[in-house]
Amino acid sequence: MTKEEAIQNIIDRIEEIKEECEYEYIGIRIQENEFTEGEILDNSYVWVDGECTDEELDGTCAINLDDAKLALVNGYYGEHVAVIAGDSQEWGQDAGEIIIREATVIEVLA
Repeated sequence: MTKEEAIQNIIDRIEEIKEECEYEYIGIRIQENEFTEGEILDNSYVWVDGECTDEELDGTCAINLDDAKLALVNGYYGEHVAVIAGDSQEWGQDAGEIIIREATVIEVLA
């Protein structure tokens, strides 16, 4: 499944994903490295002008599930797509971006 197909699959199943999820906050994570279902992801880092800094965030960046269509247009790096979730989050700087603390991979799509 391509990245675009995986994201469209998520968009088509948003309500189903919400109903089945045991966590309060759900997001879509796109990255270069492969995911393993059940893994807890490392924290993300602050980016400034397209460059990664040494400043670590308090969680993993993702696209809020309700803003899933943004994943198709924002040009996120990587071909691997997963649904991640957690019980604590804060808003990021980009449109639709959330930062999930102790984010767990609940579904791997690509």
